[in-house]
Amino acid sequence: MKDDIQNNLRNLPKHSLNNEQKQRILVNLSSEQTDEKVTKRRTWKPLLAGITSLVLLCFLSFYTINEGGLFNTANDSRTELNELVDQFPEIENDVKELPEGVRNKIKVPTIESIPFEVISVQVSPTKNPVKNKVLLVNVMFNGENRTLHVTTFWDGFRKEFIDNEDVDKIVELETGETAGWIDKEHAKLLRWYSEEQKQSYDLMIIVFPDIENSYTKEDLLEIANSMY
Repeated sequence: MKDDIQNNLRNLPKHSLNNEQKQRILVNLSSEQTDEKVTKRRTWKPLLAGITSLVLLCFLSFYTINEGGLFNTANDSRTELNELVDQFPEIENDVKELPEGVRNKIKVPTIESIPFEVISVQVSPTKNPVKNKVLLVNVMFNGENRTLHVTTFWDGFRKEFIDNEDVDKIVELETGETAGWIDKEHAKLLRWYSEEQKQSYDLMIIVFPDIENSYTKEDLLEIANSMY
């Protein structure tokens, strides 16, 4: 545009404007164009800064929510197993080694529901040696001279155990599911199958041979109900 104006000024009759006047016009036009560009830049800068801040804020908000667990599906099962890891950090590596699909489905009771003081916890999986697939996971809550075994079975494994002849009594959980109660001298057991989870559960309190096992089915029912 500046070149067009300059050519038009050169083509003007000589008596119209002298060279000094023409040069002054060009300088003024250049100055106006520069001012216009500066004004545009000044107008765009706050707008671009605002857009950048908004994008950054949205990203930070999404990251914070995601870290907090709203979109984190791995946290869906946090209610039991992850809280157990918080209380007993020594099992963290064992829990991490479990396949995610298994880890997220393990059910454990609350510490408060266990009728003895828990000193330590262990996590022990058992795999199918051929398919290398987890069949069960045993979580052991160890107290003084006694242990609570909480075992989760997959793929309907041991689904039929409630019907075996060792069951002394059929009891009902708060969920409405039926469980088999087995009363042995040194071991008290509660077993049931969850149709919803497609998993079997086995609770067993074992005491040392020289210790009387006075735990009752009510004790194990309280443990089982705390898992839901």
